[in-house]
Amino acid sequence: MVGFEVECGYHNLSYNHIGIQINSKNEEFMRLTLLCCLIATCLLGCTPTKPAVSGGKDSGHSHEHQAPTTLAEAVKQLEEHAGTIGKAFAANKPDDAHGSLHDVRFLLTDSLPGLTKDLPEEKKVAIKNPMDELLACFSALDDAMHGGPETPYTEVGERITAATASLRSAIQ
Repeated sequence: MVGFEVECGYHNLSYNHIGIQINSKNEEFMRLTLLCCLIATCLLGCTPTKPAVSGGKDSGHSHEHQAPTTLAEAVKQLEEHAGTIGKAFAANKPDDAHGSLHDVRFLLTDSLPGLTKDLPEEKKVAIKNPMDELLACFSALDDAMHGGPETPYTEVGERITAATASLRSAIQ
């Protein structure tokens, strides 16, 4: 019998004792097949497994991001999402910020690092510090929506504004 468990983004895959007898003839083929299935699941599927936070709304997390091609575009998108997030929390509708929180995480963990890889080291450091601060702030808000510790927007709002301004000046 084969059993394994894999965590991939929002997926917790568990195939315990799936009833496949592996003998020496097909063991390598079976392992390769299982590995391909896991990779395909992780790459193709990414939808939250937890229900929406309240009211049954969809989180808006679709992985259909418009990847920026320049640092200026990335910061502009980040500023737009930060505005959406701030307005949603100010209106006491944090669910409306959920999609933007995921998009911000994509920008900070995927887009911006890729766009900064060819910059001089001192410029990378100047950009990385506000990026780290923004990721910490937005992650705290998003984690609270997924059952983590509660983080009021008032605790991170000013830090987001300051870090966004620092990032904007660092890319100039």
